[in-house]
Amino acid sequence: MRRNLDINTIAGLALGVIGVFGSFLWEGGSLAGILVGPAILIVFIGTLAATMIGTSLRAFLNIGGLLKIVIMPPVFALEESIQTIVRFSTVARRDGLLALEKELSSVSNPFMRKILRFAIDGTEPDVLRALAETEVRYVSERHANGAMIFQKMGGYSPTMGIIGTVMG
Repeated sequence: MRRNLDINTIAGLALGVIGVFGSFLWEGGSLAGILVGPAILIVFIGTLAATMIGTSLRAFLNIGGLLKIVIMPPVFALEESIQTIVRFSTVARRDGLLALEKELSSVSNPFMRKILRFAIDGTEPDVLRALAETEVRYVSERHANGAMIFQKMGGYSPTMGIIGTVMG
């Protein structure tokens, strides 16, 4: 698995900042008028504080890792994975499942490596499928929980923005 910089996320963020600041300046506002320290502090620290209250510490501390995934999402080589599975099935049919053990080190995908390890150990096909489906469900749930943190922040920040505007 490799990671590529998601230029669209960065471009969207830059365009949003340019749009907000640009329209404010175009209408005759000054940069000093929008960059009011106490208001910025209220918005950003207030949003983080509300997020901390609404989530667990473990989930909150994971924000840095989640931001890394947003900016540099993993890229999975599906075609390569399919070819690897086909190659492994050929080796398993020809030489047996135990012959795949020496191939484990060449598998970069942790999910595939884990399922392959279970297959080599002789796990029944039905159990292997259930394990794979459970793992996929777990990963999907974990991703949904990570996205929920940003949804909460998106819900809290407008309120903090109004408070910062009124107080600033």
